[in-house]
Amino acid sequence: MATIELLLIGRLGAQALAAAALGLSLYSFCLVAGTGLVLAAAPIIAEARERPDSAQPSRFLVQTLWLAFLVCLPAWILLSHAETVLRWLGEPSSLALDAQEFLRGLQWALLPQLAFLTLRNALAALEQPRLALVASIAVLPVSFFGGLLLIFGAGPVPPLGLFGAGVASTIASGTMFATLLFAIRDDRRLTPYRLFETPWTPNPQLLNRLFRLGGPISVTLVVEIGIFNFAALLIGRIAPDWLAAHAVVAQIVSLLFMVPMGLAQAASVRVGLSVGRDDAAGVSATGRAALMVAFTYAIATALLVLILRDGLAALFISGGGPDDVSSRRATSMLLLIVGAMQFADNLQGTLIGLLRGLQDSFVPMLLAVVGFWVVGLGGATLLGSVLRLGAPGVWLGLFAGLTTTAVFYGARWRRLCARRARGVR
Repeated sequence: MATIELLLIGRLGAQALAAAALGLSLYSFCLVAGTGLVLAAAPIIAEARERPDSAQPSRFLVQTLWLAFLVCLPAWILLSHAETVLRWLGEPSSLALDAQEFLRGLQWALLPQLAFLTLRNALAALEQPRLALVASIAVLPVSFFGGLLLIFGAGPVPPLGLFGAGVASTIASGTMFATLLFAIRDDRRLTPYRLFETPWTPNPQLLNRLFRLGGPISVTLVVEIGIFNFAALLIGRIAPDWLAAHAVVAQIVSLLFMVPMGLAQAASVRVGLSVGRDDAAGVSATGRAALMVAFTYAIATALLVLILRDGLAALFISGGGPDDVSSRRATSMLLLIVGAMQFADNLQGTLIGLLRGLQDSFVPMLLAVVGFWVVGLGGATLLGSVLRLGAPGVWLGLFAGLTTTAVFYGARWRRLCARRARGVR
């Protein structure tokens, strides 16, 4: 949905696109923090499927929904003061004001998005992912036509610009969650799990288990996505003319990452099932298969980005003004780096899913901090600001951070698989 909204916002000009990029940076920070917590449900529910108590998946689903709601409360406070935060971070006042306008409509999408992710993770753990896919596809027309109507106006509906784009995303997120909720309720294959026939009161014991696994996952995701958000803020300060290009490139990276993210979730579930059966060979086999798929996909996406980079830039930024032409050229240049970083990005994204399947989240969190924030952030600041390479230098720093983290995760996965093969937990 974010891709559709950015495509539409791009028609408002580079200034609006840059402001939306800043707003999305803050919103993504909050969304990712909540996503880490709800991701904990998938491996836990997968393992619970192999246990005698068939009500366990339902209990963990309900408690994960509680976590999703609780994380929204501080997030809404932060997003309501986005203009102040962005000005404090040194962003231009005009961009900060427009970003706040965008977030006034977008911030309410957070709860339905996290609730949808919770249901999707539970379905993945129960090996019924098609319902979530159908709901995701079904909402695309709502996102597109809703954005078109609310951004540019039609008939009695006035053009709402950036605020309209945010409202359209909120409506689409709510529609997607409601669609999946009703689909789950009416699906007979899920009846044995009694997904909503459990007490809806908070359970401290189950919440604690989810938080112990999900907390480090959340930090890991914030560290990973946060470095891209930091890149937007850094580029806004050292090379504001490149900010629209960065927004487009970051969205393309996010879009390409959907496949390894889904692969990581599937691998996490399969590993969790193998853990529930004490099947060390199954754990290793799942890892080999997942990494093979990730590597193959990386080859395809790298070639795609390198060959189509000019067309991708024109797809997002179509204006004919001098700023638009400059932003398209900058986007095409940054996509050269994106093409090269596909291997590291796909492999690290898949490996972290495998590690989550083993319910190993604390050590990967520490590895992510070193890889993304010491190497990645340090490299981005050094190359982009100190050595004055601007936005390309920032993205080269991100490349270094992704590569380092992929190596760390790979070493951790091999070590844990070897321990399980020897019968050591």
